Amino acid sequence: MFTISSSLHPNSGFHFLSRSVVQISSAPELRHCSLNLHFVLPPLVFVDLYELQQRNASYSFLHHGISNLELPAAALPIEDSELLLNVHYSRVPSGIVTVEVEVPLHARYGEPAAKGESPFVIATVQRPGGFIACSRGTHAPVSSDNLPTMSPQFTALYDLGASTFIKLTPTSSPSHTPNTLRIPVGSTSHLAVVETGTALCIVALFFYLLHAMLSTYRILYTSEHTKRE
Repeated sequence: MFTISSSLHPNSGFHFLSRSVVQISSAPELRHCSLNLHFVLPPLVFVDLYELQQRNASYSFLHHGISNLELPAAALPIEDSELLLNVHYSRVPSGIVTVEVEVPLHARYGEPAAKGESPFVIATVQRPGGFIACSRGTHAPVSSDNLPTMSPQFTALYDLGASTFIKLTPTSSPSHTPNTLRIPVGSTSHLAVVETGTALCIVALFFYLLHAMLSTYRILYTSEHTKRE
């Protein structure tokens, strides 16, 4: 048994959690094999690499694509990013091993909607593909066809001529339907109010800092003048 089931929760907002449940048969000949998950993310969705580093007890990872956390979707090229996980799990002599993998995802700010349009944009996220990579000698057929389509820098990590790849079979229903996310966006009808409010806040902060600076100067001046007397 080599299966994977994946889902995203919640399906609306700016922060999501991808949860995958993998079931694999454990056998002595698979003890040196690695479990890998491959994610393809649209421009509206990204991973925080610093956040993933805090999960190094669960998996190591490689990322390909735009990793800037602050840029809105409109400032990015229309291209997907990729994430490859090497999942750590406990081996047992025999039986079925169940592995749960959680990956935090985030949404970028999308282009504001025109007046009367929906305040949400829909992003589709492919379900992750999973595979087991082993050195030659397992009972699975030696074939690079069991690898998901990945960027060359990911594929180059594996010796396609001397490795065995076991593809995880999706159990989600329907298995090839991507997850859909509703991501909130601003409205162009609010633009004037937002710009005016931002300008007023900046002016107010300027005068507050000016007042604080002058007050500090007066205190220091008075203290120095008192010492001289």
